[in-house]
Amino acid sequence: MLVRERYLIPAHGEDVEAVALGVSTLFALCETFAQPGLIFVPARRAMEDTTLAQVLSEQQIDLLMAGASVATPSGQAIALCFHLSCKTHRNSAVILALWACEDTIAELESQPQCKAMVVVPWLPDDIKNWKSQQSPIVFGRDN
Repeated sequence: MLVRERYLIPAHGEDVEAVALGVSTLFALCETFAQPGLIFVPARRAMEDTTLAQVLSEQQIDLLMAGASVATPSGQAIALCFHLSCKTHRNSAVILALWACEDTIAELESQPQCKAMVVVPWLPDDIKNWKSQQSPIVFGRDN
C-alpha cells in the first residue's frame, strides 16, 4: 500500500504567502526524501505575472518555462508541468499543486511515484472533498 504525505496550504486567489510556503515546503520535502519534485500549474499562462513569478527568481522561472529544471540546495531537480504535460513527469516523488481543484488533484493522486503532495488551492471550496477524504496536514491559516 502506498503511503503518501499530504499537505494543504489554504489560500484565496493569488496569495503570495501561500505560494511561497508551498514552494519552500516542496523544496524541503525534496531534500527530506532526496527525490525530485514537480510544480504543477493549471496552464502555461498561469506562469506569467503570477505569484509564482514573485516567489521564484526570474532565472528559475525562465529555466522552468524552457522545460529545464531547477535544483534544491542538495541538487534535487524541480520541474514544472502544465495540465497537458503532466503524464511526462510520472517519476516525481514530491508534487506542489498550485491553484489546484478536485480534478487536478485526482490526476496527481494517480502519480505512482508520489511520496508527498502539497496542495495550494485557488479557493478553499475547490478542494473540499479531497480535504475531507484525505485529511491533509494543514500549514498556514486554515480558511
